[in-house]
Amino acid sequence: MPVARPTSGGEPGLKTRIQYLAAAGMFEYALQLLLPVILVRYLDPKAFAEYRLLWLLAATGLAIAPFFMPQSLFTFVPAGTAVERRSRVGNTLLFLVVSGAVTSFALAGWNPLLPESMRQLGQYAPAGSLFLALWVVGSLMDVLPTVDGRARWQASATIGIALFRTIVLGAAAVLTGDMSVIVWAMALMALTKVGVIFYYAVWQTNGISVDWQLFTRQLRYAVPFAIANTLFLLRGQADQWVVVSFFTPEEFALISIAAVIGPLSNLVRQPVNNSLLPRIAESFGRGDLRAVESTLSQGYTVVSLILMPFLGWLFSCCYELVEIVYTERYVAASPIMQVYIVGQVASAYAAGHLLAIFRFGRMSAMITVVSLVATVIIGVLGVMTFGLIGAAAGSTVTLVLGELWALWVVAGALGTTPLRVLERSGFIRNASAALIAASAVLIVRDFWPLESGPWLRLFSQSVVFAATWLACVRLLGIDRVIRNLIRAPVVE
Repeated sequence: MPVARPTSGGEPGLKTRIQYLAAAGMFEYALQLLLPVILVRYLDPKAFAEYRLLWLLAATGLAIAPFFMPQSLFTFVPAGTAVERRSRVGNTLLFLVVSGAVTSFALAGWNPLLPESMRQLGQYAPAGSLFLALWVVGSLMDVLPTVDGRARWQASATIGIALFRTIVLGAAAVLTGDMSVIVWAMALMALTKVGVIFYYAVWQTNGISVDWQLFTRQLRYAVPFAIANTLFLLRGQADQWVVVSFFTPEEFALISIAAVIGPLSNLVRQPVNNSLLPRIAESFGRGDLRAVESTLSQGYTVVSLILMPFLGWLFSCCYELVEIVYTERYVAASPIMQVYIVGQVASAYAAGHLLAIFRFGRMSAMITVVSLVATVIIGVLGVMTFGLIGAAAGSTVTLVLGELWALWVVAGALGTTPLRVLERSGFIRNASAALIAASAVLIVRDFWPLESGPWLRLFSQSVVFAATWLACVRLLGIDRVIRNLIRAPVVE
């Protein structure tokens, strides 16, 4: 006899769920910043570069192996029955186990298609291969509780796993400084994440099963979006693979440090997206485009209000932050990071993730293919002309243009224009305020350079940025946007 599907009963409203997920994401990102503070001080440059290379392999595996199966649950589970929910989750777990094993084998050191620096990671087998396979399976933990409407469970799991990762890897670095030990610690951390998702899927909810008929339908649905999503994620990594192919592992470490700014937008955007996507899918399914536009606008407003000033502050204080976090040895990553920060502005109006909801699978694939090819071409030309910073420029240009293209498609489906969407969400005003505040910091720094340590420079520049931004909030009417958002009714 089927058991009732888990519901979000007892869960708070949309705004509170977003706050739970955003807080957990920010906490996780803070620990991601803390961990390198430890590693760069206890690992030599070669070992730290190998650590970064292994994470690039893991990110590439996550771009390919899940094949959009976890994300497809956002479409099928909310409207499905209890039996269907169990089968969809079981199908996804089975797929991840098989694809994780295949991907781990394909990314092993034997593969002659990998750059030489990547093949050298084969010395850390079997721990490295085990980590790659388990990390793919554990990726379901990043979406399933949210799909079930359990934002608090998702936030708790995210924080717990992030703490465990920081403690285990940090302790391995401090106590041994041995990269082999760290790789085994990474495998243990991935195994723990897999254990958590099996506990949630099997014992915390209604269990799992496998239905081959539903599996076929789910896979058929996921194929076009999997191709688009894989190419999109590979586009974000293309510049790093270009650098791996042209430069030494130590030089790759610089661009990998600069690229940590990439997940920053996900701190704000992903919790908002995960909370809004079920509501948008439901509204679109019943043909209520006005509700879709209203929900989408509310999400853009939240992302823009938080992301724009944060990006402006990071851009203006980048050198000090890199010196504090990664030591003066890696300060050369700062200008590269500034290029990436400019590209992250596109995250405030990102619309590529919405193409799946609107059933624009082919268009999503087309946008991503064009963007990926452009990223590689611009990246290679940029590396040959400008070095490391040229590779970052390739991904930045294509990210900005690709998301504008996706926004144009989504806006057309809603019967509106990209400009109206951006204007309604306050994006233009928020971006202008951040730009003015960052410019004020750069001007002050040039005319009154502070020769003190990085902490004092960071504090002084932060004060200038905050004062200028708050003035712009009032002058540009952003305060009214904030008040309207606070008074807006909660979307259930």
